[in-house]
Amino acid sequence: MGFLPSLGRGWGWGLLLLAVLLLAACKDDDELPLIALPDYSAEQTIIIIQPYTPSLQRALAQNISDIKQNIADHGGLSNTRLMVCQAIGINSATLKELYYFNGTVQEMTVKDYRNFPLVGKENFTTVLTDVKDYVSAPTGRGGAEAFSLIIGCHGMGWVPSATYNHSTRYFGGDSESTHTEVPDLAAAIADADMHMDFILFDDCYMACVEVAYELRAVTDYLLASPAEIMDYGMPYQNLFHFLATRSHDYTSVMTAFEDFYSTYSIPSGTYSAIDCREAEAMAALMKEANENHLFDTSLEPTLQVYDGMKVNGTYKHAFYDLGDYAEKLCGDDATLLGRIQQQVQRLVPFKATTGTFYSKFDGLIQPISIYSGITVSDPTTNNRFTPSLHDTSWWHATHDVS
Repeated sequence: MGFLPSLGRGWGWGLLLLAVLLLAACKDDDELPLIALPDYSAEQTIIIIQPYTPSLQRALAQNISDIKQNIADHGGLSNTRLMVCQAIGINSATLKELYYFNGTVQEMTVKDYRNFPLVGKENFTTVLTDVKDYVSAPTGRGGAEAFSLIIGCHGMGWVPSATYNHSTRYFGGDSESTHTEVPDLAAAIADADMHMDFILFDDCYMACVEVAYELRAVTDYLLASPAEIMDYGMPYQNLFHFLATRSHDYTSVMTAFEDFYSTYSIPSGTYSAIDCREAEAMAALMKEANENHLFDTSLEPTLQVYDGMKVNGTYKHAFYDLGDYAEKLCGDDATLLGRIQQQVQRLVPFKATTGTFYSKFDGLIQPISIYSGITVSDPTTNNRFTPSLHDTSWWHATHDVS
């Protein structure tokens, strides 16, 4: 069933025109307009946020274009409302609703934000609260029952923005002033009194256990890549409809991702759907492993990695395969290792890989021999990361820090 399947419920062009006229007069930053669009039923709202990222401007615009094409190809948005908040400058943004009408995807501007950098806990809370209030308004369309979030920009996993500056896909833009920390995102979602079905990061390095653990209270699933993702990002034209349904089809999302990147110009791609509700059980097992075993640092070069980071010409990685690390940490403790391996499978029930990963750090395509779909940074010897790593919630939950 399409997003706006017909005008058969008494809504017509007159009402749509009225909505446009109302919007023209209601661009106040302090109030959200009540927009009377044609009637339809929605059970969920997907929110797309694109922080100010000039280096990815073309790619991010293509992402929205691909989503619109997918909506049109599948005759609408089914039971989903789609809100898009895009930075249009370093200190301004716009919030729109995208909807399907008369065979095309239309845009309705809901709010313009001025003197408002799309960054940080406070401003993320504002946007999320605005979306929640807007879709909860008595317009008959619904959509406030469930929420999901897509973030498109750069990403660097759990790593604080000041720790390492490299043009991959940070959770934020091209400079530190446009970055948002993962704990601040979690706090913003909580402050908006929301819970996400999924948070999809169209960014590099976000499929790490440290991020999953940090977000465990505010989302069911974390969709992300354990390695770098190409500037093109997610192939939304092939998979968005699998998300635009209340019963999210993560299996098909992974298949579409792998099929697309298997024939991409750089045929490398990794992606996962991580069940954050399993993160605490994962932490408990890894704490048990850390209490009973000491990692043999001589094995660090043998671990499966997903980055090409170097310091003075020597590899100093930060993102390691969690399953591979657990195996080498536990050694011959087959009982504990078996429990950990089972929990990793519960933690990452859906995953995709082309069998290689690409890293801008060294410019190489490297093979993947072991793939659990999620990374951990515990064994890193990179001194630029270790101080911050020991401050993460994951580290405190899995190590004796007394």
